[in-house]
Amino acid sequence: MSESFIKLLGDSGLSKSSIKLYNIKLRQLDDKFNISNKDIFLEESNLKYLDILKFIDSLNTNDNKLAYLNAIIKYIDIIKADQYRNIFIEERNKYNKLKFKSYDNNIKNCNFVDYKILLAGSQDIDDISIKNTLETFMMFLSIRYPIRLSLWNMRITKNKKNIDDTKNYLYIKTKGYSFIMNDFKNVRSFGKYEFDLDEQDWPVIKNYLKKVSTILPRQEFVLYNYYQGIIPFSSADIYSKKLKKLLKNKFKKELTMNDIRRSYESELIQSDRYKNMTNELQKKEHAKLLHSASVARNCYNKV
Repeated sequence: MSESFIKLLGDSGLSKSSIKLYNIKLRQLDDKFNISNKDIFLEESNLKYLDILKFIDSLNTNDNKLAYLNAIIKYIDIIKADQYRNIFIEERNKYNKLKFKSYDNNIKNCNFVDYKILLAGSQDIDDISIKNTLETFMMFLSIRYPIRLSLWNMRITKNKKNIDDTKNYLYIKTKGYSFIMNDFKNVRSFGKYEFDLDEQDWPVIKNYLKKVSTILPRQEFVLYNYYQGIIPFSSADIYSKKLKKLLKNKFKKELTMNDIRRSYESELIQSDRYKNMTNELQKKEHAKLLHSASVARNCYNKV
């Protein structure tokens, strides 16, 4: 009988989302290569690991390859199959290098805007008109929580029982708010995630939701577009174009969500506050942008 990967992973100190993802990947590898039979890794002459590497290499996306490699490396650590560890780590390093090369280099370009300037340009919502309310809150939320383009169709919920686990939500709690993230670019490798919104942002969010509810008593979404009336965003692309237009009007630069992410992470990583954080706290801060600490440091930190 196959050994329970859930139990092994659960005793290794991983987060719940990592345990869930690694368990899926390890079970799939077990179906193909019987990795729950530890002899595959404990026998010096066994070459089954080559078949595993060949399978991972055949996958379509880097993120998926890295998810399998992270899972198998953790499993190798747990069963102490040290003779194979470096082989898989070297393979993981190869794909990480390819991933990092896909990003722009870390030199600040002419479009880079200091995060303090972005924050100062989106301090509150302008409620002179409903159009201004929608647009200034969109800027407020997008700059403080630049989770790629995952904000465009985020729904509102006050109850976790009835949520669709394929959609994203702003969860209104008894005290405060959190984002429940089930659908974003790298959810397969990162895992589904929930994080609390900063307490200092609660009054603005509450004020916005109250204002919009006077126009849309049964509002389903957090963000709405405005064109001769309030309508939900119909795609991430339309949300992106709207955000770029608002950013250009405000900061007189051609900025994107990715530019905000780089500004956010550069400010965080280069701050004194960050230097005094534990590795776990740093990991949590980067997870708010739905990526790992290594991706933040290598891809988003602008020097």
